[in-house]
Amino acid sequence: MLDIVLLACLAVPVVLILFLKTNTAVVFFSLCAGSVLVNYGAVSVLTFADSFSANPSAGLDGVIRVGLLLLPAVFSTLLLRKSFPTSKIVLFAPPAVAVGLTGLLLAVPVLPGGIQHNVMQSNVWDQVNKFRDIIILGSFAVSLLALWAGKAKIHKGKHSK
Repeated sequence: MLDIVLLACLAVPVVLILFLKTNTAVVFFSLCAGSVLVNYGAVSVLTFADSFSANPSAGLDGVIRVGLLLLPAVFSTLLLRKSFPTSKIVLFAPPAVAVGLTGLLLAVPVLPGGIQHNVMQSNVWDQVNKFRDIIILGSFAVSLLALWAGKAKIHKGKHSK
């Protein structure tokens, strides 16, 4: 059952990003920005959140870390929808898969303890984690290529200088 949930966590971002026609390379780099936020901003956000709580909860830690990781990518997906025509969907499909795989690789380590332990025991996680270096490097390369290939061409008109 857990393997099916993990496969859904891989597929949902891919389908959603392509359905909304969002520039997948930007979403990938937003996911990378979210990882930086988790690594360098989570402690400050947790301290700030704990100042409002009478009894700080350890469960809040995982929720805040996952939120910091995914928020930039979610905002990019929603704000940059309809960034490419349907004819270019093949160009943006590989980076969409890269977003799904990278999102899984980055999200599992910041999940709350019990959930993280269960996920790390699954077959899907074993397969994805086995190739994490290749996935991250390949995702970066594919996203960068899609970013370069998908940029708008500037047409110089008759009256340009």
